[in-house]
Amino acid sequence: MINPTSDDYHFIWEDRTRHVEDEIPKFHCALPEGIAERGKQVDFAFTFLAENIGTFESFWLFRVKKYNLEYLFLFVATVREPSVCCPRVHLKMRPTVMGINVRESISIINKEEFQIPFQITRDSLYSEGRLQNLKITPISGTLPAKGEQIFWVEYQPTLVGEFQFSVKCIIKRMKAPLTIFVTTTTYDIIVSVTYVDQNSQIVQLNQDKENIIDCGKLLLKAPVTVMFEIINSSKMTLYYSWDLGMTSEIISRNMYTIAMPQKQDHVLSKTRAICSLIVTALQKTVIKNHPILLKISRGPTYRLILKATANKPILEFSFNYYDFGPCYIRNVSTIPYRVDLRITNSDDVSYILECKFEEKPHISVNLDALSEKIVARSSIIIPITFRPLEQVHYRDDLHFIINSTIEKKITITGEGIIYKIRLVNPRDKSVDLGSQPLNKTTSRKVPVINDGRAALELKFDLMKNLPGYDLFHERVQNCSLIDQENSKIDRTQASITETKRSNIFDETLQTEPNLSQVLEIEPAESIVLQPGKIVNIVVKYKPIYRMHPFVSKVAFQTNSMIQPLFILRGSCIGAEFHLNRTYVPFGIVVQGCLSEAKIVLLNRGDIGARFKWNTLKLPEVFNIAPATGYCSPGMDINFVVSFQPIQHDSLIEGNNLFYSQATLEIEKYKNLDLRITGASCKLPDPIDTLFFSCRVREKIMRSLNVENDIVTLKPEVTGEYFFIDEVSYDPLKKSATCTVIYAPLVMNNESNLHEGTLLLKLPDDKAPLVYCLRGLSLPPQVLQRITRQFPAKTKYTELLPVYNWLNRQQRFECQIENMNGKEPAENVEMFTFVGNSKIDIPANGQRDYRAEFYSYKESKYNFMVTFTNEEGEYQFYELQYDITRPQEIESIKLITVVRSPVCHALKLDNPLKKQHVTYMAKCQHPYITIHNIPTLVAPLRSEIIKIKYHPLHSAEEITVALDVNCEQLGLFPYELRLRAISASPEKMTRVDAMLGSSVTFSLNVINHAEDTAIFTIKVNNECFTTSKDIEVPALESTSFDVTYEPSDIENVSATLTATSEIAGEFVFPLIGTYSLPKPQGPYTVAANAPASIPFKNIFRETKSFELILDDPEVFVTSTSLDEIKQKQAISIIVQLKDNGKREMEDNYPVTGKLLVYCTDPKISHINWIYYLRGIRKQ
Repeated sequence: MINPTSDDYHFIWEDRTRHVEDEIPKFHCALPEGIAERGKQVDFAFTFLAENIGTFESFWLFRVKKYNLEYLFLFVATVREPSVCCPRVHLKMRPTVMGINVRESISIINKEEFQIPFQITRDSLYSEGRLQNLKITPISGTLPAKGEQIFWVEYQPTLVGEFQFSVKCIIKRMKAPLTIFVTTTTYDIIVSVTYVDQNSQIVQLNQDKENIIDCGKLLLKAPVTVMFEIINSSKMTLYYSWDLGMTSEIISRNMYTIAMPQKQDHVLSKTRAICSLIVTALQKTVIKNHPILLKISRGPTYRLILKATANKPILEFSFNYYDFGPCYIRNVSTIPYRVDLRITNSDDVSYILECKFEEKPHISVNLDALSEKIVARSSIIIPITFRPLEQVHYRDDLHFIINSTIEKKITITGEGIIYKIRLVNPRDKSVDLGSQPLNKTTSRKVPVINDGRAALELKFDLMKNLPGYDLFHERVQNCSLIDQENSKIDRTQASITETKRSNIFDETLQTEPNLSQVLEIEPAESIVLQPGKIVNIVVKYKPIYRMHPFVSKVAFQTNSMIQPLFILRGSCIGAEFHLNRTYVPFGIVVQGCLSEAKIVLLNRGDIGARFKWNTLKLPEVFNIAPATGYCSPGMDINFVVSFQPIQHDSLIEGNNLFYSQATLEIEKYKNLDLRITGASCKLPDPIDTLFFSCRVREKIMRSLNVENDIVTLKPEVTGEYFFIDEVSYDPLKKSATCTVIYAPLVMNNESNLHEGTLLLKLPDDKAPLVYCLRGLSLPPQVLQRITRQFPAKTKYTELLPVYNWLNRQQRFECQIENMNGKEPAENVEMFTFVGNSKIDIPANGQRDYRAEFYSYKESKYNFMVTFTNEEGEYQFYELQYDITRPQEIESIKLITVVRSPVCHALKLDNPLKKQHVTYMAKCQHPYITIHNIPTLVAPLRSEIIKIKYHPLHSAEEITVALDVNCEQLGLFPYELRLRAISASPEKMTRVDAMLGSSVTFSLNVINHAEDTAIFTIKVNNECFTTSKDIEVPALESTSFDVTYEPSDIENVSATLTATSEIAGEFVFPLIGTYSLPKPQGPYTVAANAPASIPFKNIFRETKSFELILDDPEVFVTSTSLDEIKQKQAISIIVQLKDNGKREMEDNYPVTGKLLVYCTDPKISHINWIYYLRGIRKQ
């Protein structure tokens, strides 16, 4: 009210409302009377306080007595309850069981634009009789303006049944509390479990004590199932689980298994479930007190004790595997191979035996005996026949099933092979019996071998005399020509085989006489020829009449097959042999000289024959050449008869009873005699003695000059090791030169010289020239000096040629000598050099002697290898070995991921027989660690050392050396091929922060190195900040902080790397997400203390921001947020507005809100809200 007058006046407010007696007025005037000063304004305040809902009116009279002024005012107020409601008045909670909490939510909605306090009445949380109670959170608080408050109702049952609750919530400014009805239901678990025992009886399990489950006697690998039935009589679903008690110890023993397909499941209300407990015995055992638990969720637990015994079925098979071995292919008409399988039941119970087998062309199994069960203590026989039809390996399995559970496999194998009866000597394909005289018997042995791999029953005879020949003859008459190879392929249909021309009928045999009269074949009866064995077929031929040359075939028959072996040829014709003269006189011959004469053998017969001179009765001075040979019909053979006396005799009579004649033995003919005579005279004295000297098995030549007018000299030499090389004549000097060679094959000495004689014959019966020859044979020179260089720990094979200089086989003793002359320390051989102790060399030949050398250490060796024959003659080699550093024994490849160690087990052997050895090992690579070093290895044993590769940095494959040393055995170098693969990034780290704020989190790095490591931290996104370096002690881990501050309205991905030259690199993937700013405050603003609100431009660009105060009449700010640079922080100063007219409200705090947003249209939707609280009181 404004007083426009120039005078002050007094005013009064009077309440003219009609009130009920004792009624408290609802309207009040704060200034019922006062003075209105001139030209001033007066403010009047009226308050209204109502306790009921409705519309209220009040009349007030304004009076100014000075001017006799009255005005009547009507005040009207409308009162209502706050608009607060609960959408769900009745909450029916989920059913539960004893001990299981149930939790659900309800909400109360405040539709007013102001907050309203609430309080839950605690007494209303109990059911009738206070038997059950609820828990509600929050129990008190403030309903947000235009918002919803969520209440969590939790119920923990202690009784079974349904309970009602009337929860009351007192809402301020509401006349009556808000009531919410809550209903809870608690069920009891009603369950029963039964199983079927061995007697098919239903047994119910007792939940209060142990239940014995006796499975009785189990068969191996035959599962036994125990059926359990779980009956749920409850009003809700129950869950169950089985604990089968299969500990790791029981599993590792592998004696039996227990399985349950329905190990965990549920049973619906008023239903039942079937569970199958499967017990399988794997070995002979006794299952005693095996615990099994059946756990009913929120219900009882049943304890089961399993008992059983397991034994093998006492069914004994005579064999599990039978190999018919190589069997000859047979057709369906022949008798097959057979074996009987005996099955014995040694048990006291009967067994039912079945067999899964389908008949095949090559094998047949008679299963008639399985039609009935095998009674206790009895046996059955199952015949198995095998008839191979092809040249292949056969393998068949007979699967026997015992009592429909246990399977027993019997394997039958065999191989189809073809007949391989052949002649030992291919030349026996044609046996020539020759032309025999009448009534003379001759025989031939033809060895036949069974090259097949099985024994064979054979019958030998002339082909036409064999029982199956008629069938063969009929077949070749009706069949066209067949190739030999085709006839060999189809053994099942063709049981008779012939030679290449056997399909052509030999008509000449029809005109021949009955050969059975003149030929006899042995053995006459059938024989069994074992594989690889030889039988001699003896053919005896005795002609009884003159016969033309004949040809016949000898064959063999086995089963129904006939096959020819060889052809017989023979005839009966005459023979006539005689010498051109039967007497040879030589006259007188000088001792040591040679005289020769010729005789002729004349063949005037029809056949040729072999001959041989029998000179047993002749003195050694006579010789006939050739001594043996063959004389064909119409051919003449010239013989040279020589006479060379070695001592002086008056007369050597060739017709002496014992020494006078030689006999010419002619094959299939009478002997022819030859008489020989001769005399000798004494040699003259030697002219000179020639001496020779050389090493054994070498030769030396000496030339002898003879002055003589004679152009022709006939030199002869005696002595085992003396020879004539050549004779040359010089007509100008009238002299001849004779070269004598001395080539000794054995050693001698000066007391046992080799002796010989050189005889130079002169013509015209002149006295010969004689020289004595003497030879000295020295020890041999070394065959070869061999120098070699190779590394230690390498087995080297030396091949040394050994020679035989004789015309007969020689055996040499072999000896290897170490010429270094050093005794090994501590009796430890640092090398091995071994070869055979003997070697046989063929006549005039050579063989390589093989010796293997192996050295443990680097060294130099000198050896002499000597080969000595039985007479003491020897040959030898000298060897020099330079043993260098050993090569890499093995290349070990180790590949792993960084910071993931990998190990390799290296085996170290001690080849020594008596001494322990100690191994040491070293490797210079920093990431290689060798364990179990040093290690002591017993003789002839081995030990394992472990090589661990633990890289800290990634690297491509490199090669490093690993040296294993042993004092006794030297160096063992190995090669390590190392490769380190980069480690995978660490686990993804996700972090969220509000725009304008930051969040700090920790990351962890581990130093696997043995030195302190300094990690350099780098991150590729500015939103994440952390320290640049951290120090981590050796073999320890350290965490460091990372701060995330979003700088834009987008999620960011970053990679943080912690790198150390010592400990490697760690990679941490980071994902940062943002959320919109939440309101902050309240910030207190006092009359004399303005509020300073920190604000930061979080963006990467310069931005301008606007400030809005919701109540500019109360709060003011002078801060400008134009052109704020990126990441720049600024303080917003907020003050209370000076308003002197509000002195009445100084005692009441005021509230407000400051809103900041960016002027950029793209991000203008982001608001920073700060609540303000102003206090005017000083």
